[in-house]
Amino acid sequence: MSKAAFVAKLAAMRVLVDGNAPRIYEPDNFKRAIESADTPARVFQPAMDGDTHEAASISLGRGTRVDWKVRDLLLYKPVEEGMGWLEVGYSLDNYCDAYITAINANNHSTFCPYEVQSYALQTDAFSYHGRAYYGVLVTLTVREFYT
Repeated sequence: MSKAAFVAKLAAMRVLVDGNAPRIYEPDNFKRAIESADTPARVFQPAMDGDTHEAASISLGRGTRVDWKVRDLLLYKPVEEGMGWLEVGYSLDNYCDAYITAINANNHSTFCPYEVQSYALQTDAFSYHGRAYYGVLVTLTVREFYT
């Protein structure tokens, strides 16, 4: 398998924001800019500068496990639109809750042969191609086993 195969499974995971599924932008349909009409949108980010892929032997050298990072960025809406955090805060919190529920439901079934070892959800204003968006950055540590 591969990291791209896991990202495809992650993209298929349905996580709602305000009762709707956000648009998905995987590497094969990547957009340089996300317009207001395109939000909310989930963007899967490739390895970034400084990312490490850790590998270790298992079962007396008969297999290998590899741990790598996946970043799933929700761009909720541009910062310059609306009334700020008071308007978006609860929606982002609800998205975080929905994401946690979806990861827990899929981790040992849909995601096989991968396993999400850990994940962190950060709400913030994120810069994406020169524009600031309210959103959630999910960073997942994923383990895959090779034999």
